[in-house]
Amino acid sequence: MLQRAKASGAPIAIYSNEADPSEYDVGLIDSVSRNHVAYRAVSPKGDFDGERIVYVESIFRIDTGSSYLEKMRVLNENLTLAYSSPLESLADEPDPESMLREAQRQGQVVSIVDRIGYGPKGFVREVGSDYVEVERLDLNGLPDGSVVVMLDMVERIVIGGRDEQALAFLYRFQVESKRLIDG
Repeated sequence: MLQRAKASGAPIAIYSNEADPSEYDVGLIDSVSRNHVAYRAVSPKGDFDGERIVYVESIFRIDTGSSYLEKMRVLNENLTLAYSSPLESLADEPDPESMLREAQRQGQVVSIVDRIGYGPKGFVREVGSDYVEVERLDLNGLPDGSVVVMLDMVERIVIGGRDEQALAFLYRFQVESKRLIDG
């Protein structure tokens, strides 16, 4: 399987930590020998996270072909498209309502976290005087309903961070590409 993964160039999930069986690395295989495998690890943001060399006998599970691994491939192959340079300030005053309106105008993905730690990530659909409606995106960048959050409950807003840029790119890659194909 490791040789096939190397030949295909597709990322795989490699499980080799028996102390924590749920821990894994996503990697692109560089070389495989009888005893070791060398791979470039891919971070959850899709960028490279160092070279790894693992004893083959310590690998107890390999995952291939999942939607998460496909997401990692797309992000990794399109890093410069997925992640833009830092944004300029959206507002002179740290006013959540005006910053959310500007994020809506610019089509930026936002993360909103309320006081109990819950928060959607997605596109700002509407900003009222006391609420924001967000078109939520799932972890793969696909629309997943909408959420209304009361502004007086908002603890933190993130606009244009790495997570948000990744979701925006995945949304464009999947949803807008599909629209072009469907015509």
